[in-house]
Amino acid sequence: MQKPTVFLVKDDGADLSALEAMLTGTQHRYDFELLTESSGSAALRRLQERPAGLAIAPPGLAETGAMAATHTPILVIAPPGTPASCAQRAYAAGAADYLAAPFDPAIVQAKVRIFTELQRQTLVLEARGASLRQKHVEALERSNRELAQEVAERKQAELRAQALAVRDALTGLANRRALLEQLEHAVATADRQRGEFALLFLDLDRFKAINDTLGHEVGDELLRQVAARLLAAVRASDTVARLGGDEFVVLLEGHGAASHAARVAEKIERAHASSFTINGQQVRTSTSIGIAVYPRDARDAAGLLHNADAAMYDAKKNRRGGITFFSAELNAREADRARRAHDLHAALRRKQLRLRFSPKMKVADASLAGMEALLYWEHPREGLVPALPYLDHLADPGLLDRINEWTLAAVCTQAAQWRATGGALAALPLSVNLSAALVMPDMVPRILTLARRCQLPEGWLELEICEDLLVAGVDVVDVLRQLAAGGVRIAVDDFGRGNSSLVALKHLPLSVLKIDHSFVAALGSGDGARDMIDAIIHLARAMDMSVLAQGVERADQLAILKTLHCDLFQGALCGAPLDASAVPDFLQHPTSTTEGMHP
Repeated sequence: MQKPTVFLVKDDGADLSALEAMLTGTQHRYDFELLTESSGSAALRRLQERPAGLAIAPPGLAETGAMAATHTPILVIAPPGTPASCAQRAYAAGAADYLAAPFDPAIVQAKVRIFTELQRQTLVLEARGASLRQKHVEALERSNRELAQEVAERKQAELRAQALAVRDALTGLANRRALLEQLEHAVATADRQRGEFALLFLDLDRFKAINDTLGHEVGDELLRQVAARLLAAVRASDTVARLGGDEFVVLLEGHGAASHAARVAEKIERAHASSFTINGQQVRTSTSIGIAVYPRDARDAAGLLHNADAAMYDAKKNRRGGITFFSAELNAREADRARRAHDLHAALRRKQLRLRFSPKMKVADASLAGMEALLYWEHPREGLVPALPYLDHLADPGLLDRINEWTLAAVCTQAAQWRATGGALAALPLSVNLSAALVMPDMVPRILTLARRCQLPEGWLELEICEDLLVAGVDVVDVLRQLAAGGVRIAVDDFGRGNSSLVALKHLPLSVLKIDHSFVAALGSGDGARDMIDAIIHLARAMDMSVLAQGVERADQLAILKTLHCDLFQGALCGAPLDASAVPDFLQHPTSTTEGMHP
């Protein structure tokens, strides 16, 4: 059977070598024949004799209207710098589609695939028997009508976007106004046809940190590259919009859109798995995606957008780079999160936050090496509870910043009070877990000013950062180096749970690796936990860092850590976290807590 044909017209002196090479490289994959002609008149004669599945022509030739008379779909390709009015003239002359340079291979291949597949169906119909011809012709005509309608709608959408200036200036995507208009249209269509559609709400993880640390130019270029990957990951008929900041939305319409939403979200997630190259440096981010389906999840466009946003937040909270569908349970959790945020505002105002201190001991002799300050909440209904689970659900960065400020100030003040008493308390270093939200350039003077005001010597304050921060795509080296230069020690909390690279560890001024409690809990189970801890200890030694094992609950775990030459440990075996008033007594009478640590 005859193959579909793609006809490339290289008239008007246009340099289409790159496009020709792109088509040549894909013609075997999509099984079509590529024909070329450098003369417009010769191309017209050949198309009149033998119509093709698709003709690709420069604007000068397509705008004459002569090519439309060949009954061949025309894809107009325009070189860089072509004015926007060229698209309108091309459509008016009968062009089926329009593509401006630079050419994205994924988009070119998608367009070629649509038209060659259409001609392939036509050729199949011609080769089959007369008894089936009428049925297939009707199906083909229906497909042609649908395709023609889709092309016409796309023409109108593009012309309308140009007329109303509804494109995002930075990325070229549809902006909020265009999205809301298209969303209202999608709701009306779904109601009329009793159909459904899906909305994907996307948010870049740690974009604010990238923007603040690496600069707005890098942030803007990252948004442009993200937009390009989004366009390449979805169909040409799908709507991709930027709401503002680092928030994007993908609207999936058409048959089966709702059922395909998860597959599209996974494709987008994979598209963002590799790093972005900006100004010669590698920047990594991930995309948290929330999905809502109309009419299942909302009664109107505004409600659907809100619920997709809520699902996105849930995805970000559970695992950065995750995908979550909206649900009634999620809606209930959103309401609970709002209540918790309200309660935490009240907790700050009513001075309900408290510090408790978890001992850190030496593995070799179970002597005290320091304390970690833990944040607790004197909850009016639940009593004294750890604050971390509440902070994990907090979406208000301003409130989180205020809580972190309070915690750091309280820790530094307590350290100063203990130093003033003299004796063993004066030699007690303190550490505190540092929220990733505070790892910004402006945090350095705030922390160092606190330490100087409280007259803390070098090495007396240790800040713990989560391991995920090391792979978040943010260049935190300068921030952590400034802190280290100011006498602040840096520890990596829960090491082994995340995916930090050895390169990141090597270039950061780290003093301590805190082994995640899951490895310690598995000691003695025979699943390789001992070997993993041994490897982490050797890694730390190679980079001149000490090692602390978290979650030590039993004497046999401590005995194994001692054979592995681990430096420090924390956990239930050291005793429960202490109120500040109980620490002096703990220093004077540690035997009640430390007895029986060694089997």
